[in-house]
Amino acid sequence: MSNIEKQAIYKTFISYHEGFKKGLLGHHHRGKRNDRDEVDVASLRSKDRYDYIMVDEVQDFIPAQLSAVMQACTDANGFIFAGDTCQTINPGSAFSFDNLRDMFHSRFSTRPKMFTLSTNFRSRSGVVNIANRLVKLLGETFPRSVDQLRDPESQD
Repeated sequence: MSNIEKQAIYKTFISYHEGFKKGLLGHHHRGKRNDRDEVDVASLRSKDRYDYIMVDEVQDFIPAQLSAVMQACTDANGFIFAGDTCQTINPGSAFSFDNLRDMFHSRFSTRPKMFTLSTNFRSRSGVVNIANRLVKLLGETFPRSVDQLRDPESQD
């Protein structure tokens, strides 16, 4: 990647970050990380148990919330966790699928089956290509900030 491309990406990031701080972008609300933080973790630790639990946007959950969710399911095979570390909306989030796998193993003494989706059906190839370049740069600069996966492809 050339210096000109890097500068353009950085300028775009700064512009986005400023809009984010002003509340013009993103899913944040002043004073809390996201709507999931209002979940009463203690209530998930009640006697209620479920056969199946599906968690979407898992990258935005904190470990205490994930632990409570895992306690609420009766069967290790009853979980579906879906997410993308490149779409984390919480600044400073330390989520990784490796950590989730370790938490799961600690709780159930078994390794979960992991599946990686490699086709992006939502975005055109130009968008996917630049996103892949940004993720690669992010991974090189901050090696443990995103899960290292094969570059997704576009459907178009």
